[in-house]
Amino acid sequence: WTGSYQSLGSIGFAVFTPIWGMLGDRHGRKPMLVRATMATAIIIILMGMARTPTQLLLLRCLQGCLTGTPAAASALVAAGSPKEHLAYALGLIQTSLFVGQSLGPMFGGYIGDMYGYRATFFVSGVIILASLILVILVVREPEREPVVAERVPAAKKRPLGVLRAVASPRLLALIRMTLTFNLTFSLLSPVIPLLIQDLVADS
Repeated sequence: WTGSYQSLGSIGFAVFTPIWGMLGDRHGRKPMLVRATMATAIIIILMGMARTPTQLLLLRCLQGCLTGTPAAASALVAAGSPKEHLAYALGLIQTSLFVGQSLGPMFGGYIGDMYGYRATFFVSGVIILASLILVILVVREPEREPVVAERVPAAKKRPLGVLRAVASPRLLALIRMTLTFNLTFSLLSPVIPLLIQDLVADS
């Protein structure tokens, strides 16, 4: 169940993140960030109410299909940052992600021990709702420069057509490297909690 939970959600992310990105290019990055953050909050709160592994798995699939907050935030930061500071701004986004991934499990484990596993989902949902309010009130998307209209073949408007248009040998090599790195890490992610459980039981 743990492996399925990790894999199916990630499949949803893999399929729908480029689609949401394409919609962000057309309709604005901030609406995509608001959509992703709102969907994340709602789905995580619903996860806290799940009664069966199947319900939790279905919600995880929905999460993969409807969310994608880090990608939406990165696109918005990239659009609103000066070119000379773009790498630094994107680096800060990655730093915030890694800090959250470092501190979140510790706080989540503490909340789970003190108040129950379901409370962790509800607290997470409330935190995400608070961040949604900040995004709506504080974040401003820069105005886009007018683009000269040009005729684009219908095939290039589709997600795979867009990928072919932007793909280059260097980009594809970077994608392969990222895929390999994440595959190696994700092989361990469903097993580590179970291993810890065995180690604690043995001690």
